[in-house]
Amino acid sequence: MKAPLLALWLAATFSILAIPAYAADISRYSITFDVSPSGEVKESIHVSFSQPAEETYFSYMFTGDISALRINNTQVELEYSVQSSGSENTVRLLVPAWTKELFITFSSRDLVFWNGNIMQFFTNFRPPTGLPSAEITAILPQGFSVYRDMCSPEGVQKSTDGTRIALSWSLQNPGEDVPISVKMYNPYQDADIFLAPAIGLASIAGIAWLFFRYRKKAHQAFLKGFTDDEGKVVQLLKERKCCYQNSLVKELGFSKAKMSRITYKLEKRGLIQKEKSGKSKRIEWKG
Repeated sequence: MKAPLLALWLAATFSILAIPAYAADISRYSITFDVSPSGEVKESIHVSFSQPAEETYFSYMFTGDISALRINNTQVELEYSVQSSGSENTVRLLVPAWTKELFITFSSRDLVFWNGNIMQFFTNFRPPTGLPSAEITAILPQGFSVYRDMCSPEGVQKSTDGTRIALSWSLQNPGEDVPISVKMYNPYQDADIFLAPAIGLASIAGIAWLFFRYRKKAHQAFLKGFTDDEGKVVQLLKERKCCYQNSLVKELGFSKAKMSRITYKLEKRGLIQKEKSGKSKRIEWKG
């Protein structure tokens, strides 16, 4: 195994309840991994025994950084001690007589890894020797989905409460090591990357449409103050900005007298400026 992969495996390994003497008497064994968007994982372990246990010591081992560890049966919170050896930590506690159920909760910070915008949850489940079955559930953060159905082991059942997705495995005779892995991502976060530019482009398009619509209406209102022939002259002058009066006469087919009356009216309104140029007049649009 390559060094980086080995380091990843060790960081995510968690051995729970190494109590072979009790394994055959366990009637229910379940673990829930509640993954937060920050990558912290809240773990809840529930163990039910088919017969009430006698007072005895047992221990379990975990690798990695955990916090807020609490252990209780249905009656009292149990005291425990922790022994550390390198990256491995062993929790040892005294189980009171007549204990039928154990509840263990804590938070982990070594079970989630990021690759770009993909979050991967990974842990290695080591069941007690001879454990007949185990129920394992991983709850994804709100808004997250499984990335390309990449989760293991096989046989996963998916469910949702309307806000979060839960993945559940029912393991029969799980054996020694069972890797639990889920790749997940937030599709809404990806959508935001494309949504913001789309909204920006739509806004620009909307503003441009309103601008040209306003200009068109303003132009139509402006032309209402002219006759049809005057409007034709105004349209040409607005487009060309500058031209000669004899060119307008030829292009529009107006008489010289009619063109003189129209340009005189436009000049009086301050829309054009005329300058004599040879035998014609140079007209510059000023409006």
